[in-house]
Amino acid sequence: MILSMTGFGKSEKKNKDFTFSVEVKSLNNRFIDVTTKTPYNVSKYDKDIVSLVKKECLRGKIIVNVNISNNNEDSLSLNKNKLNAIMDLSKEISKQTKIDNNLLLSDIINFPNVYEEKKIIESISNKKLLISAVKDALKDLNNFRLIEGKNIKNDIDKKIKKIETILLSIKRKTKTNNTIEVKKLIKKVNNIVKNINNLDKDRLYQEVALSIEKKDINEEIVRLNSHIQIFKTCLKNKEHSGKKM
Repeated sequence: MILSMTGFGKSEKKNKDFTFSVEVKSLNNRFIDVTTKTPYNVSKYDKDIVSLVKKECLRGKIIVNVNISNNNEDSLSLNKNKLNAIMDLSKEISKQTKIDNNLLLSDIINFPNVYEEKKIIESISNKKLLISAVKDALKDLNNFRLIEGKNIKNDIDKKIKKIETILLSIKRKTKTNNTIEVKKLIKKVNNIVKNINNLDKDRLYQEVALSIEKKDINEEIVRLNSHIQIFKTCLKNKEHSGKKM
């Protein structure tokens, strides 16, 4: 079975409180390398996500993006104590460094815990929903990679058949060429040494045979044919054989 190294998958799961959107992207890599991009309030589940990805994907650089949206408009509440602490700290830093305070609203919102979810994301049910979304996104990714893999396999099959045809032609020409080469060498010797009868014919044919042997490519033909057969076996293998191929 051949899977493309590159692919994309996505999934969305939701309940009455939250919507979990997961996107998974795969890129070429010799080994397995998983990167997660999750909101801070579910980052504690990163190890679970990485473990799940490694079970489904043997190789590749896998990037998992998780986005969470709240389904309740009044779900956020301001953490006033946290906000006051941030403002006091900002004033203290400004006083100590003599730098004007230019803290923006967007900066404050990005501080962890400055606002709170009225519904707690870190619950068992929400974790199950998130993991389920990751599983479905990985399934979608592998379906994409499988389709691409079939296209790659078809292309490889065509190339292998072409190589086999050329290899067979080379093998036939090699057998013919050996006879031709012997005749050429003897003719050359005859042209150089006029009185061929004075030569040791056994010695002559021995030298000719050594010369022909140096040009012999039978070993390379056998080896290439062996590689082709192993490659074809890998193509039919239901296991992942990409690295071996």
